Amino acid sequence: EENLVDHPDYYNSSHGFPPITKKEYYHLMNKFFFYFKKKFKCNIIVASHPKSKINEVKKNFKGLKVHSDNTQNLIKNSFCVFGHASTSISYPVIFKKPLIFISFSKVDNHFVGREINYTSKLLGSKLIYLDKSFELKNFRPKINKLKYNSYFSNFLKHPKSKNISFDNIFNFKLKF
Repeated sequence: EENLVDHPDYYNSSHGFPPITKKEYYHLMNKFFFYFKKKFKCNIIVASHPKSKINEVKKNFKGLKVHSDNTQNLIKNSFCVFGHASTSISYPVIFKKPLIFISFSKVDNHFVGREINYTSKLLGSKLIYLDKSFELKNFRPKINKLKYNSYFSNFLKHPKSKNISFDNIFNFKLKF
């Protein structure tokens, strides 16, 4: 959950309003999640945006588990990930998890829509418009390794950085 309907960025941009209403957003998201849950016989867990009002998110995603402040671990232990446009898409790339982008027709001309479209192409990930007809009949979540590696190199890790885990860096610094 990326706070698509109530993110502070909207009010600090030239758009000044969310690209989709709360009612329409939650209706389409819930409809899709329950469809996916039934079709693939899996659990859907919503990772709430840090600036979201958690009680409101839980109320609007009825029947789904909603967590806050645990996005990294939820993604690490997931089968696949759904997203719009967020810095948290780095986690599926790092953990090599299939990322399925979700959008809506009325979001396309908004900066968020352009970011969703662009990033889905960069990663070679499936993009689903919930307000259009879509088919998941033979769908199997997968990643494009070449594009994920390219995204990782171009956006997440500096080419000159050493290949050392955060844990090792942190423990090394604690010794001094």
